[in-house]
Amino acid sequence: TDREDVSKTPFPYPRLSQLSLLSSEKVKSTINFHNNSYFLAGSGVGIGSEPVPKQYLKALKLDSLEFCSQDDAKSNVYKFEYDMTLLPARGYTRSVDYWGYYNGKSNRSLVPNILNDDYSNNNSSPIFIGDSRDTDFKFMKAGILTKIIYPGKGSSLFEYEPNYYETKENKQN
Repeated sequence: TDREDVSKTPFPYPRLSQLSLLSSEKVKSTINFHNNSYFLAGSGVGIGSEPVPKQYLKALKLDSLEFCSQDDAKSNVYKFEYDMTLLPARGYTRSVDYWGYYNGKSNRSLVPNILNDDYSNNNSSPIFIGDSRDTDFKFMKAGILTKIIYPGKGSSLFEYEPNYYETKENKQN
């Protein structure tokens, strides 16, 4: 395989490079996937001090799609832009929020940092045992689609916001 984001195995994971639409066994149109670049991870250190295999430091990125019709020589290319905040090594981080998005924290555990959030009724104190699973928008947007540029040179920009949840402490009266 020509991919840099998967390990070398007897059963390679090929890159999807093209789809063809057939009619009566003749190709009517094709979609070409331009995906020869990668998102890069920010660190080669995994959980603890365990080194991360190099294929986990990259993730395949779709740069554009090209729609080609066999009826005419014209093709339509849709280009994609992404937030380039560095991602953690794939499969080697516990730095995620409650929804599984990267939060940039130096977590050693997936256990949240508060075990007993109903302490106000029984006069006990909260028990903090884990790490931060709070959302951090700066890191959550790592690798997310930000723009599509259309064949006619128009474009769409995408804005995102983090997930929120309500607790007894931040409930609005």
